[in-house]
Amino acid sequence: MAEVLRQIGRGEIVWITSADGTERKATIAALSATSVDLVSNGVTDPVAFSTIARIEMLDPVVDGVQKGLMTGSAIGVSLVLLHVPACGLDGRGTDCMARRTFVTTGVGALAGGLIGWGLDRGNQKREAVYIRRSTVTVTPLFARRAAGFGAVIRW
Repeated sequence: MAEVLRQIGRGEIVWITSADGTERKATIAALSATSVDLVSNGVTDPVAFSTIARIEMLDPVVDGVQKGLMTGSAIGVSLVLLHVPACGLDGRGTDCMARRTFVTTGVGALAGGLIGWGLDRGNQKREAVYIRRSTVTVTPLFARRAAGFGAVIRW
């Protein structure tokens, strides 16, 4: 449960699936170790974690931006090799190479970050941040003339 509380914050929009299969979209108002307060249509409703089967939220676009920044920077650094002939290798081209490396890497990172943000934003999916685990409880039963067991299956 602690990992769920770290991933979800106040004001996050989530989709809650209850144990009976009902799904609802709401905003997180408050979290505790045993329940979550949801706001939907201006009404706050406390829901116990024991009644929740699944919590989903939108995949953040930050990971797309990070991947885009790294890819764009790598492409920018690679493009610096194209500038070697233009700047020369006679020792006078050091400033030229430094400027071009800085500009090419910066432009590549900016373009990659924007492209990554756009792609991730356009393809945003819900990801499960909490799934209640299935449990099976088996209890032996004994009587004077019989024996058996009782089982409770929860999913």
